[in-house]
Amino acid sequence: MQPSSLRGAQRRGKLRPINMKIDFANLQHQYQLYKNDIDAKIQAVLDKSNYIMGEEITELEQQLSEFTGVKHAITCSNGTGALHKAATSTPPASSPLNH
Repeated sequence: MQPSSLRGAQRRGKLRPINMKIDFANLQHQYQLYKNDIDAKIQAVLDKSNYIMGEEITELEQQLSEFTGVKHAITCSNGTGALHKAATSTPPASSPLNH
């Protein structure tokens, strides 16, 4: 809901809507940049038919932990699974969340 001052300004004709398309994530462009690598990785998984806990997952988790600078990274199949994992995990004793 807009603040009443904005609604009033719109009624008086002082504000006009701006029609602007902002491309926050151009996924097609990103895909084209890495198409060969992405397609090769997908094909490798399809060829093995190892869709759950395969070596590609282990490799991804290792690369994610290195990229983020953490000791371990855990991937999930979807956002709900990630939220559940976060909500039910116990932080390490040294975590500020335990103090």
